[in-house]
Amino acid sequence: MRGNGISYDTGYRNEFGVSTHEPWDPEVVARDLRVIRDDLHCTAVRVTGGDPDKLETAARLAADLGLEVWFSPFTGELTTADLLVLLADCAERAERLRLAGADVVLVTGAELSLFTVGFLPGSNGHERTEALLKTPREQLGPLLAQVPAKINDFLADAVRLGHLPGRRGAGRAQRVDRPVRERPPGPAGRRVRAGRAGAGRLPARVVGNLRNRGCGHGVRLHVRQLPPAR
Repeated sequence: MRGNGISYDTGYRNEFGVSTHEPWDPEVVARDLRVIRDDLHCTAVRVTGGDPDKLETAARLAADLGLEVWFSPFTGELTTADLLVLLADCAERAERLRLAGADVVLVTGAELSLFTVGFLPGSNGHERTEALLKTPREQLGPLLAQVPAKINDFLADAVRLGHLPGRRGAGRAQRVDRPVRERPPGPAGRRVRAGRAGAGRLPARVVGNLRNRGCGHGVRLHVRQLPPAR
């Protein structure tokens, strides 16, 4: 284990517009992050939430404390098109932090299939969860079999949008596309290496680890400096 980490919620906003972190006070956030470093002895923090400004504020405060930052937008009820726009914004914010000297990991989502419109049937997360729980077993397999292609298409669009070369990984049910060679299994499933997605505006390496129990929930992207292309 290379480090100890914990998640810090900057505010998930549900379909009713209610945030899980109110009131928002950067001074309190800074105090919380000092507790995470000094009292909990963490070396990394995953900052989650649906507001890029709050994510960046918390991420910068964490980086100033010397913590490894996992920049993790956690959204609800966005379309895939809206989520791509938000991810592009977050990628640029994460890259600014990296250029300033921070150790940054960009996470492209959490529970994507349940909290994003379009991967599973249902107009909201509650309906999508109910669909999984109440679908007869003989019909559940075919339903979930449709998800990997949708997740793959979305992740490919996310990589192209950010022009990010790198690696991606997935649980076995996901069958993430474009593997070049498999890496040893980790706690979240298989790791695969994908080819470079092309030169881009973000000079970064992307490492993904799709944590999933069959529905396609998110991918972690490690943002690191790449050597110059030959």
